Amino acid sequence: MSLKGKTVALTGGAAGIGAAVRETLLTWGAEVVVLDRTDPQDERVKFIAVDLSDPDSIENAIAQLPTELDGLANVAGVPGTQSPELVMRVNYLGLRALTEHVIDRIRSGGAVVNVASIAGASWMLHLEKLAELVTIEDYDTALKWSVANAPARGADAYEFSKEAVLYYTKWRSHSAWQKGVRMNAVCPGATATGILEDFKESMAPGAIDWSEQLLGRHGKPEDVAPIVVFLLDSVSGFINGADIPVDGGLVAGLTVGAISQG
Repeated sequence: MSLKGKTVALTGGAAGIGAAVRETLLTWGAEVVVLDRTDPQDERVKFIAVDLSDPDSIENAIAQLPTELDGLANVAGVPGTQSPELVMRVNYLGLRALTEHVIDRIRSGGAVVNVASIAGASWMLHLEKLAELVTIEDYDTALKWSVANAPARGADAYEFSKEAVLYYTKWRSHSAWQKGVRMNAVCPGATATGILEDFKESMAPGAIDWSEQLLGRHGKPEDVAPIVVFLLDSVSGFINGADIPVDGGLVAGLTVGAISQG
């Protein structure tokens, strides 16, 4: 597998899973454009400052991107300790706005990979609401809908934002395919990054510790990054509209009853 000569835009590439994706992309030979609020201080990449909660900032960042790309990795996100509106702005609305502006720049054979979460695993229980949101193309209208309809608690809004990312990925993947671009999602479980403590605070008491005890460890950014990059590479060229959990088998075990929540 090789991305030599390919140009990939990466959101959230300064820290956590995004930083691991950045390193993996560089290892595989890609030219990387990092979009983040924080400069990664990495002379090997091009950095564009962006605040994904701000449509004007997104438009300004888009104007600085190359006119042609081979991939987009949407890794940036905020946890449920933030306000529900900010969670929706960054995790879904900003992700979608950036993607829709950039996708026509992606060359045929390229791909978009959205990092969601196993927290969005119940998306199929909310199909009607998600379908209503995803069909709203205008940012301001979608934001008003989110304020009125998304959960009012940060942790619940986080789950809903990731459900929306999964639904959007599947919904958009077919039309993207018609233009030679694939779209897939990666769903990490609890991962040892700088915001792990935020998840411990926002989620059910003991839930994060429970998964660590059950699996023997938390995930690492280096567990997730190769899957993101694999989906950007042409070797995965017939995978489209998929969501791949990277969680040590936690969701699989819970789904079939092999793991009990006790």
